[in-house]
Amino acid sequence: VTFDQAPGESGQQSFALGFELAAAVEAVLSPAAAFGGGVVFKGRYAFAIDRLGPANGEVAVYDLLDPLSPVKVASLSVPGYPTAMELLADYSLQLGQGGSCKHGDFLAVAGGPTGQGSLPKFLWIIDVSNPTAPYRLASTVLTFSETARIHSMKWSPPFLGMLFLE
Repeated sequence: VTFDQAPGESGQQSFALGFELAAAVEAVLSPAAAFGGGVVFKGRYAFAIDRLGPANGEVAVYDLLDPLSPVKVASLSVPGYPTAMELLADYSLQLGQGGSCKHGDFLAVAGGPTGQGSLPKFLWIIDVSNPTAPYRLASTVLTFSETARIHSMKWSPPFLGMLFLE
């Protein structure tokens, strides 16, 4: 397939396309996010998981209205050492078998420490429809294995897949 720039002229004509990349913008979310395990974005908000930090596991919400000066607007403590997070945007969840439906934006957060005597691995579904007031909507234990680690998650509606390493 040939694209002719000037069909009224004989032969092929050259074509040049010029463009510029926007300047990269970088900002530090906060010193508390130093042990982060991932960030997802929805609109002007960033949701970051902190694996250790002062809360031993939290989801921190940052307002990126000014991308050079992110502001932490909320946080929610989660069980220790969250390792994976996925955004379930603009989705409806049924609360229990035969229960009511809840529509909104949700985060799936999973993790848990490994090693002898460690706590069970967890999955929390967090409602972030109002990013400044996140709350746990549902939770479950994924495994009691002391050696399992939730490495990553992938959301492909209606399925939430997880990669466990043993």
